[in-house]
Amino acid sequence: MKNPEEPIICERSEHNISRRDIDADALKVLYRLARHDHIAYLVGGSVRDLLLGRTPKDFDVSTDASPNQIRKMFRNCFLIGRRFRLAHIKYGNKIIETSTFRRQPQPDNGELLQLDDNEFGTPEEDAKRRDFTINGLFYNVENFCIIDYVGGLKDLQKRTIRSIGDPEIRFQEDPVRMVRAVRFASRLGFNIEKNTFNAIIRYAPELAKASAPRLLEEIYRLFAFNSGKQAIKLLYETTLLKVISPELDAYITKALTSGQEPLIWSFLEALDRGDLIVNETSNALMLASMFFPAMLARIDKSDSAITQKKLLASFIDLGLPFLERFRVPRRTKEKLVKILTLQHRFMSKNRRSFNKVRFAATGWFLDSLALHELYLTAAGKDFSRADEWRRLWEQRQEELEIENGDETDTTEKKPRRRRNKQRRNKRKKKTELDNSVPSDNTYPATPVQDTVKHSKRLDDLSLSPHNPEKRLEPAKPLNPMFIIQEMAKRNRNF
Repeated sequence: MKNPEEPIICERSEHNISRRDIDADALKVLYRLARHDHIAYLVGGSVRDLLLGRTPKDFDVSTDASPNQIRKMFRNCFLIGRRFRLAHIKYGNKIIETSTFRRQPQPDNGELLQLDDNEFGTPEEDAKRRDFTINGLFYNVENFCIIDYVGGLKDLQKRTIRSIGDPEIRFQEDPVRMVRAVRFASRLGFNIEKNTFNAIIRYAPELAKASAPRLLEEIYRLFAFNSGKQAIKLLYETTLLKVISPELDAYITKALTSGQEPLIWSFLEALDRGDLIVNETSNALMLASMFFPAMLARIDKSDSAITQKKLLASFIDLGLPFLERFRVPRRTKEKLVKILTLQHRFMSKNRRSFNKVRFAATGWFLDSLALHELYLTAAGKDFSRADEWRRLWEQRQEELEIENGDETDTTEKKPRRRRNKQRRNKRKKKTELDNSVPSDNTYPATPVQDTVKHSKRLDDLSLSPHNPEKRLEPAKPLNPMFIIQEMAKRNRNF
């Protein structure tokens, strides 16, 4: 009878992962660790995505080698982290994150919330300390098999998000895991297992104990892979949204109670579709797509009533508490306020005139227009006005390209060659020899570089060879531009 503690081994013939699908640099790391007699596995989301036929965003490695051992094996390795040292092995702009196997730390004084996670362990302990079963799979490159200690292969087939171990304990240890469960379910189209789902609802208030920057980063990740709408819906269903943004949760509840479909669903659906003027969705635009529908709900429905003052007042009530709660960086905060409070320029019919070309040249114009396009798509309004703004922006870009092209053609200069210290020393010695007193009565012409440093001495110095007393003192080299400027001043005086 099989020992229940033994892992499930999925042989090469039983799965679809091929080395051709694995990043070449990740393979280099795995093979070098193996050559030095260390256990090394491909782990986490990369194994999950490869089994699902998806392209992994990154490839992570776990090994029994310590961080210092990893650093000695790789010259391009950098150790990061305070609580637990991680090895970042850099190949160009790519980083292969390599960690040492860890184990679940013991509770300190009965407190389940983990503030320290730096205990080394075995591969089995490392798999069981991870968050969900689908993320606890290992791929062994030496024999091409999948190693499953936690039942992740079965949950992948069932398309289920299941917590490893007791979810009530695991979510108290790290409350951010509840948001990660929502992210994986929305991104992969999986269902959250019943016990895991109920534990999220029960321990949602624990999310307030999580680190604000870490939680904010997880909120941004909810919008990746065109999954924003489903992610926000799951946050609302699991009551996590009430902790993240009570103001937004109240707006959705009010709309559903009155029998209306919240406009935010259409907004996020349009954002997931991605047919916008921007190529990449910024963090400010993500947050704006969450709060702008709720801001509109507080303003009169007529377009003429939408003013910057009302938009700003609405944002202060809805969005400002979120920014303070999560300590959003100033750059993102300023951009968010701009693209939200300038929507009146697109929406108000009786607005005062302003310089459209100058507005289109601002750094936040593209995100502002993208938010306006989301509004037009979600509300089913005429898109012609947005097309006019697009043409204005494209015209402005063409003019800038022409101006930059002309400027490049007329003012392009050859790059100045840097002179090293040795060449500068040779030039200095040559200048001193040229300025030395000659043995006979012949005096060579004084080069421009041998003039003195400031204008008063330049006026006293004669450039002709008929004043030898003035040439007994070697002159110091000057900046050529300074000499040209001084000579121009003298010519103007004449």
